[in-house]
Amino acid sequence: MDFVREKSDLTGLPESFFIQKIGIWPDKFISWKKRYGKANEHNGNIPRDHWLEAWEKDEIVAFYMQHQS
Repeated sequence: MDFVREKSDLTGLPESFFIQKIGIWPDKFISWKKRYGKANEHNGNIPRDHWLEAWEKDEIVAFYMQHQS
């Protein structure tokens, strides 16, 4: 991303020239450009309000251990 922008500014050639030479599909480059500067969260777990906290999990395990058949 930075390379293409820097070289485009330096030479006056359009970004499309560089992405073609690098071998990146234009739509892929555009999606990268839209995400530039944002945290990479794709496929990452996002904490939910209904998820259990560590102490809650510990209590569940302790209860199970005390009440095994």
